[in-house]
Amino acid sequence: MKSVVYNSELATIPGLNMLKDVKATFKESGFKGLRKKYGWKVFAGIVVYYLIRDITLYLIIPYLVIDNL
Repeated sequence: MKSVVYNSELATIPGLNMLKDVKATFKESGFKGLRKKYGWKVFAGIVVYYLIRDITLYLIIPYLVIDNL
């Protein structure tokens, strides 16, 4: 059995409780449950997150590296 210690500073981060709720909903009922409970907003957030990550990782960083050579 794992004991989890939560930092009191993390509890004050806005949206942390929502993320915990999303994670719990996903564990209980999967993607269907997320779609029913939160609708398109969760999937739009996931798409935006990966879009920003991939643009940074595959376009901006290589451009800056090549530009400074």
